[in-house]
Amino acid sequence: TVSTTHTGGLPAVVVTKVDGRFHFGAGGPGGGSRPGGRSGGPRSGGGEAHGGPWFGHADPEVVTLLKSTHTQWSAAIEGAMAQAPLQLQSGTSVIAIGGFGGDPAPTLAQFQQLVAAGRIGYFIDGGFGPGRSTDIPTWVKQNFPATVVGSTTVYKLTK
Repeated sequence: TVSTTHTGGLPAVVVTKVDGRFHFGAGGPGGGSRPGGRSGGPRSGGGEAHGGPWFGHADPEVVTLLKSTHTQWSAAIEGAMAQAPLQLQSGTSVIAIGGFGGDPAPTLAQFQQLVAAGRIGYFIDGGFGPGRSTDIPTWVKQNFPATVVGSTTVYKLTK
């Protein structure tokens, strides 16, 4: 990962199979490295190594929205992998529901208390990873109106 340019918080290791043998590394034999730091991937025959749309990138319109909040946490989103670029690019605090490895934190009851106290501005739909939960997103979607900001669905949690 050190010698290959990429975006996001994860190392970009690619596994390729050549002549019946597996090769590990940034591109590996036969995988090659493409412009923009993308390497050929084992599943797609040339997938991007930097991950999905949240890996290192946040919707600029959502970032602007979060910068305008005055709550303790500008937003909450499922998973730390989705949370990190929002927090880093907006300079605001964002809650990672489920954390990095799917910890049950916060619980639905804790989240409801934070919302009732006006401490979280928005819920951002579209998080991913092992931190995915069903209770909190379901509760938010049943109790707050959805708005599309840029290309992202958000729910305003404050009055």
